[in-house]
Amino acid sequence: MKVESDEELNVFSVDHPEQFPLATAAPYESASQLTVTGTVAPDITRSVPVISIATGRVVELHARLGDTVKKGQLLMRVQSADMSAAFSDYRKAVADEKLAS
Repeated sequence: MKVESDEELNVFSVDHPEQFPLATAAPYESASQLTVTGTVAPDITRSVPVISIATGRVVELHARLGDTVKKGQLLMRVQSADMSAAFSDYRKAVADEKLAS
C-alpha cells in the first residue's frame, strides 16, 4: 500500500480502493454495565491479618473484602464456647464479690 500526501490531511489514496469499502458512522447505544465471568483475587500487599483472641464460628460479617475499615470498627461476630465460658466465670466472680461484701 502506498499513501500519497495531499494538501488535505483527511484525504489519501490507495492502490486498490475496492479492498476498503466505505461505511457510514452511526450512533450506537451500548450497555452501561458489562456482565462477565472471572475470578477476583485480593491484593495481599494491602491485606492486614485480623487476629481473634478466641476460636469459634463466625456468625455475622460486618465488612467484606475490599471495604475500607476504621480502627475499632466491628468486623465480625464470633460465637465461641471459650469466650462464653470465660464470660460466665466472670459474671460468677462478680456475683460472688457482691455477696462477700
